[in-house]
Amino acid sequence: MADGIATAIAAGLTQPEHIEEIGILNVGIGPDRISDATVNVLKARFIEYTQTIAERHGIPLNTHRVKSARVSLEAARWIAEDVLLPTNPVDGRPVILLPRVLLNDLPTLNADDWFDSHFNEDIRLTLNLQVGEAVRKADIVSWARRHPDRVREWAREQTSRQDLHGYDFSADPLGVVQWDQAPVAYAVEHPLAARTVTSHDDLLTLVGELVDRFQHFVEQQRGWSLLWNSNGSEKPEEAAQLLFLGLAQPYLRQFNVEIDREVELGRGPVDFKAASGTTARVLIEVKKVHNGKFWNGFEAQLPSYLTSDGATHGWFLALQYRATPSSVDRVRRLPAVVALAASRTGMTLRSSVVDARKPLSASNIEVSDELPLDEVTEAES
Repeated sequence: MADGIATAIAAGLTQPEHIEEIGILNVGIGPDRISDATVNVLKARFIEYTQTIAERHGIPLNTHRVKSARVSLEAARWIAEDVLLPTNPVDGRPVILLPRVLLNDLPTLNADDWFDSHFNEDIRLTLNLQVGEAVRKADIVSWARRHPDRVREWAREQTSRQDLHGYDFSADPLGVVQWDQAPVAYAVEHPLAARTVTSHDDLLTLVGELVDRFQHFVEQQRGWSLLWNSNGSEKPEEAAQLLFLGLAQPYLRQFNVEIDREVELGRGPVDFKAASGTTARVLIEVKKVHNGKFWNGFEAQLPSYLTSDGATHGWFLALQYRATPSSVDRVRRLPAVVALAASRTGMTLRSSVVDARKPLSASNIEVSDELPLDEVTEAES
């Protein structure tokens, strides 16, 4: 971080305004490292804030040894201290609270957005970039160091953005807060029958039942409402993945099956890996049907992940948000594509489609005499 600050100063940003500017001028400094550094610098204040909140709500405090609880400028080092903090009842570790207004999605200011801004249209033209072509962070850093004034102007311009005033926890537009509440309650109310899971086939059958429950939760128990924002826009694909995780964890743990999210398998992260012991495992990919990389997710990614992991069983979970011709066609073709891929690879592949569309109210449903019942919803949408 010190090297990054020195680089920023050398580039002309002698008066610090936004710590993220350092990340635009340096490779290897991103939002995670910046947020970690910020929380460490402010940790003493957050400890005091936590004690105030705990006292206000009658939350008991215990003595905990906290690493880097404060910094001593005189000694030029971090100081570990024993402080009073609430205790996490799950793991016994201390809890430090932060005000919601300070929490937000990452990254807020980043090199890619700076490079794509109107300040750098001339640079992009000289590079003659193809549509969708990515630029390496090292190249962006090189341009930023030549134009530190643009970095500063762009950062100042961002301060008027509405999304800088803290994450909207009640609306939860990214689906990162509410994913483990309603799904867990549903799993408790609708338990699965007891069984032993020892083989790939046992686990695949269990995953199939899990997917069926997820489909019922989304389509029949208003789970779809957790995939849409109040303004009618879709929440990102990650929201659907987290919702699935919220249902999967309590179900699978009944049978000593662990499910891990975004497991790195050498060719990128697979969405989910369900494993029982050291031998039985199933990889699961979750995709929106209208995702531009929908077919790539099944035809390329899932088989590739299975090969990397030495696994043979996979499940492709498709969520339909729209009734456009392309989405309807993809849903129709999916079973045949799955069968072909299974035949070609010799792997055991399954797929399911979950209707994540907002249902019509009963007053708006009109059944046409000219359409079969199974086509009415599609036609109305």
